[in-house]
Amino acid sequence: MSNSMQSLEHAVHLSCRHWKIDSRNEKTINLSSVFVFSDSFPGFDGHFPDQPVLPAIIQLTAVRYIAERGLGQPLVPTNYGRTKFRGIIQPDEKIEVTLALHAEEKQWVGKFTIRRSAKEVVANGVCTFKEWA
Repeated sequence: MSNSMQSLEHAVHLSCRHWKIDSRNEKTINLSSVFVFSDSFPGFDGHFPDQPVLPAIIQLTAVRYIAERGLGQPLVPTNYGRTKFRGIIQPDEKIEVTLALHAEEKQWVGKFTIRRSAKEVVANGVCTFKEWA
């Protein structure tokens, strides 16, 4: 992994205020987290000057981040589908990421939602992860 990618991953880690496992059994795990991306977060660089917006790829990285925390292992995203980005996330906005994962044939399939603190949905979709080989 490149240094800039490691730095970005570390910045996502620092932006996570807390996460928790809401429920878990053999095949499913439900997770929730709160993120606040400060105006100095590197993902805002150049996206966009004078009107910073959190890029969609960073939002999806936050989803993967909580999946990895909850499952206790590195994951590789293999698919994001039916993903809708309905609003923008600006610096210092509190967002909540929820994720419901289900184990299926050596992979985890999930549904995620990203909300503002006012519970407005800003993104949602489905995701698939496999274990890091």
